[in-house]
Amino acid sequence: MTLHIASRIAASVFGGWLFTWGFVTLGIASAVALGLPYGDALTLLYLLAFLVFLGLFLWAFAAASVTRVWLLLAGGGTAMTGAAWLLTQ
Repeated sequence: MTLHIASRIAASVFGGWLFTWGFVTLGIASAVALGLPYGDALTLLYLLAFLVFLGLFLWAFAAASVTRVWLLLAGGGTAMTGAAWLLTQ
């Protein structure tokens, strides 16, 4: 039981951070590609990042499967970061 709780805590903090990082990088790259100045895109996405992280943090504890939480957060964050990297090339 303790390992299950530790896994949820790690998923909520580290997985949520990774997903939020991917969201921010992809959002900034997309906004700049659409013509928004970098500083405005950065400010907008940083403001949204707080809400995204909070929602993911809470969802990580409410979800039925900790495996699904890890797959969505780590996989989604990695995929969005990769997409942002490709967009900036």
